[in-house]
Amino acid sequence: MKNLIYSNIKKIIIFFSFVFFATCSVNAENFFIGTVEKIISEEEVSNNFFDKKLIDQVLKIKFKNQEFIIKNNGVNDLHRVKKDEKIVLQKTENNNFRIIDKYRLTVILFIFIIFISLVMLITKKRGFFSLLGLLISIFVLVIVGSQILQGRSPLFISSIGAFFIAFVTIYLAHGINMRTTLALISTIFSIILSLFLSFIFIKLTKLSGLGSEDAFYLQIGTNININLQGILMSGIIIGVLGILDDITTTQVTAIYELKKANPKINQKNLFYSGLKIGNEHILSMVNTLVLAYAGASFPLFLLFGFEKTQDLWVTLNSELIAEELIRTLVGSLTLLFAVPLSCFIAAHYYGEKK
Repeated sequence: MKNLIYSNIKKIIIFFSFVFFATCSVNAENFFIGTVEKIISEEEVSNNFFDKKLIDQVLKIKFKNQEFIIKNNGVNDLHRVKKDEKIVLQKTENNNFRIIDKYRLTVILFIFIIFISLVMLITKKRGFFSLLGLLISIFVLVIVGSQILQGRSPLFISSIGAFFIAFVTIYLAHGINMRTTLALISTIFSIILSLFLSFIFIKLTKLSGLGSEDAFYLQIGTNININLQGILMSGIIIGVLGILDDITTTQVTAIYELKKANPKINQKNLFYSGLKIGNEHILSMVNTLVLAYAGASFPLFLLFGFEKTQDLWVTLNSELIAEELIRTLVGSLTLLFAVPLSCFIAAHYYGEKK
């Protein structure tokens, strides 16, 4: 068994190493990984926008056995580079170089390998298939993104992608059996509900999809006409899909175990018993969903808390905040629907009729 686990881990590491090096080879003529050989000088400078001092650096950089001098001006303490630190360089039009970021992919890959190893050691064979489902999900999302960038309908493409991800990942993670099939049916109906709710809520609140800087840059940075409302709906659907798997499979399994414990239980009692378990699940998952969205937008909340030039109701009415509220509400309502639906479908199948 250990040999199987280590073999699977090795295959995943090789796969990610291939992806890693293939990614690094893209646009290799414009981007490089360099090392800070020496910090020649550092000087604090004042600025007109922040009270804190910024730093101008003059650095000796080495890459591909070449050394050259480069300036790193107007950076704060977090972006100041240090000796022997790896950095990402970009070649400019006049064949000069500039620092665009610190190099961190190696560390990210190492942390990801630790995650994969722990999953494999704890969950063994099922963990391998769950990770395989994760890879497939990422692959499908890349295809969905490429199709949207080609001008196709974001809502339609994302819906197809969500159904495919649900079908593949649920069966891979939980096996091909009737419990998984019942959970998949519940998940599909819940996705359809999230489609409907996101469409209605976004139309009613008149959201344009331009509530974030990312959407703004997406609009001005591409030469195609992208439906930003559809992008917003797609993001909501994909976010909801991430938690539906947990809800539906847990509820169906709960009904199955209740039936095993009491084979003579009828459909009605089986449904209400499963629903009691689901109520606790709903309370925890709604809180988790709200905290997840709040955590992702925490700098935004701090910014609005610092801003004192407008009333609270104006802030809440802004599209930036309204988008996050609609995301949370659609996700929470979908969860409220998914729990009784999963219980009903499973109870109807497993319950003994009167």
